[in-house]
Amino acid sequence: FNLYAPWGTLSAGDIAPTLTPLALDGQGMLGVSFERVKNRWAFMGLAGRIVPSQEPTSSFSGRFARYSGGGKVSYNVLPALKLTLDSVLSKDDAFSITIDTAVNTMKPQQSAVSGAALEWKFLNAFTLGGEYQVGSYKADLRGNAKAVSGTGYRQELKYKSGLVGLKASLSRVDYKFMSLASPSVIPDRLTYDAEAGVYPVDWLSFSAAYNRYKDNLEK
Repeated sequence: FNLYAPWGTLSAGDIAPTLTPLALDGQGMLGVSFERVKNRWAFMGLAGRIVPSQEPTSSFSGRFARYSGGGKVSYNVLPALKLTLDSVLSKDDAFSITIDTAVNTMKPQQSAVSGAALEWKFLNAFTLGGEYQVGSYKADLRGNAKAVSGTGYRQELKYKSGLVGLKASLSRVDYKFMSLASPSVIPDRLTYDAEAGVYPVDWLSFSAAYNRYKDNLEK
């Protein structure tokens, strides 16, 4: 369901919103989102269930229901420069399934991520973007252990002119950083990505991509 109105865009049902690649990205959910753009300002808020619960069986340990909520605010400081602040909280519902045996080691988890991003467009065809996120992760909401904190950053350069598009990015994620709402983000990893595309007509494109990563950065 999508409602487009002068006061904003409201979406409900199966949605796949994105805040930033490190905070919330590539995660579908059953929920609601709202977007509004006015002059230099833009706002997005969302909430929903990203994982349904599943009761444990003799061969399956079960799965807690997981919910996420968050938002971002963007402001065009200059026509070609945009600043974004974001925050997202993801949390398992510890009471969504029944665990009646000590053998089951399932633990409800929680992650909270907040950060900022900048996007600068220059020379008509180039866009330089970057984000820095700080995360807090608790592996067991029922336990007494404190949450661990980590950071992650990402930089991206894009070129688009005529029939050609190029993109290169670098991201580094601390071994203590975790966002349950961004499943492609792996802790303790340095990632390089590159992509090139050619778009001869509207209905046809050719592209090639490169990906390389390095784990165990703390060693």
